Amino acid sequence: MVQVLVVDDEPCLLKAMVRLLKTEECEVLTATNVVEALQVAQEHKPDILITDYNLGGQLDGLDLCQAFAHDAGLATARRVLVSGYAVKQPGKTALFDSFIAKPFTAQEFLRAFDSDYTTY
Repeated sequence: MVQVLVVDDEPCLLKAMVRLLKTEECEVLTATNVVEALQVAQEHKPDILITDYNLGGQLDGLDLCQAFAHDAGLATARRVLVSGYAVKQPGKTALFDSFIAKPFTAQEFLRAFDSDYTTY
């Protein structure tokens, strides 16, 4: 079973993403900030990370993606960034495998896990 870590500071959106993933028979872990997400990730080593860009703290979703990329135990996880904003920081798009623009449909959300699909 694929293990997915979903990180968002908005409870309604977090719940919606969890519900969608459970329809795909994923084991879903959750966190509401980068520090909590890294603790969960170190313990469970998820196959996929889905993180919102703006997490309402000092650290954001790109910081989390970067931490995954530089950790040998987490680097192989597929990284999916979710945001209502375009991410156009030089060199930052290499930190995630897929991008989901808010608002999104269930189909758009689930399509981001197709290994051949990337969009920035």
